[in-house]
Amino acid sequence: DLYKTMSNKDLNLVISPYSISSCMGMVSIAATGETLEQIREVFHFPHLPMMTDSGFRALNESLKTQVAAETEPVHLNLTNSIWTQKGVMVSPP
Repeated sequence: DLYKTMSNKDLNLVISPYSISSCMGMVSIAATGETLEQIREVFHFPHLPMMTDSGFRALNESLKTQVAAETEPVHLNLTNSIWTQKGVMVSPP
């Protein structure tokens, strides 16, 4: 859905589904109520309980294990952070 919304015939577009899912997963950990339901719907996270800190940690470890099993050298560096717009108040979890 995101690609369809953002794509343009005149421009190249590269997005990382993993990065977007990871970021929204981090946001969903602290989300509640209507916000949580909107994240589930828009990003197709029907099984949100798996979108937890330990779930993402397990996914990252699985990716590292798969990369380590490759016969050719592969480097995988994963970094995530979330920045808010100045003046936006974020409630603690």
